[in-house]
Amino acid sequence: MKVVVLSSTQFGYECIENGILKTPEVILGGVLTTPRDIAFSRGKPLHVSTHADFLKLGARCGFEVVESGGPFTSEIYRQHLNRWQPDLVLVLGWYYIVPTLIIKSVPFGCMAIHASLLPKYRGMAPITWAIINGEKETGVSLFYLEKGVDTGDIVAQKGIVIERADTVGSVYAQVTDVSIKILKEYLPLIARDEAPRIPQDHDRATIFPRRNPEDGLIDWTRSAQQLYDFIRAQTRPYPGAFSYYEKRKLHIWSATSIARPIDIEGNPGSIVKVNGKPGVVTGEGVLLLKKYQFDTEETSFTPADQFESGKMLGDVSAQE
Repeated sequence: MKVVVLSSTQFGYECIENGILKTPEVILGGVLTTPRDIAFSRGKPLHVSTHADFLKLGARCGFEVVESGGPFTSEIYRQHLNRWQPDLVLVLGWYYIVPTLIIKSVPFGCMAIHASLLPKYRGMAPITWAIINGEKETGVSLFYLEKGVDTGDIVAQKGIVIERADTVGSVYAQVTDVSIKILKEYLPLIARDEAPRIPQDHDRATIFPRRNPEDGLIDWTRSAQQLYDFIRAQTRPYPGAFSYYEKRKLHIWSATSIARPIDIEGNPGSIVKVNGKPGVVTGEGVLLLKKYQFDTEETSFTPADQFESGKMLGDVSAQE
């Protein structure tokens, strides 16, 4: 079975290197990819934080790689697929909707891997949204593409536990490992036309939008527990949660939530010191800052004495 992959990300890279290329029943015909900064159909260009360069892998392993900045019209897809003649198209970290016309033109159709247990968390950034919402489980779904977004029949699913200490990076790594296993197990079944095909229960669907870097602005009126989730959901390799201190942008990469000590006073956003360490009063509890940095600094360990107790963190417009 000849497969073509659409991917822009490290997730797709690892699925190819450790999954597809190690499945004897599969021939990788080509990879269609994009530059790190891609044109998006609506709004400003999107910066792919987990972007991967497939060119060296293609040269080493003997498959063609085509990089395109879009727009990805039916004609662009057709141009490459007509040359590669795939039996199956796999979408593994792709930021564009594949036209229905193209989906129907491929013998085995088009399949994608989505980092959730569909029909939950359809849409963009499912790992980030799941952690922000305090979920204790997410998962991986291999499914058929159709006209709707993440609505097609499911081939395989596997759940992943989100531990309290997990970050978006650690869950991303688990999703990648599970996806590789699913591909190695189910691609041979697909090649033999023996794979299951289970319709989704659309009544149970939840849908979440794309996230932009500016969506990482912290609302200190939320609880410390909610902000702990908010921060770990957007830490590296993503742009990170942030606030402003004296009009300087402060990235917060990790933190710890605690109950407010009895002797701590202040409104949400107020800086406090707890055992000599910087913390911030929230709507409920205190958030202790562990790793953080101003935009101009390379280190994630800004000295605690840079923060003055009683001063505020918050939206830059509120500090004018």
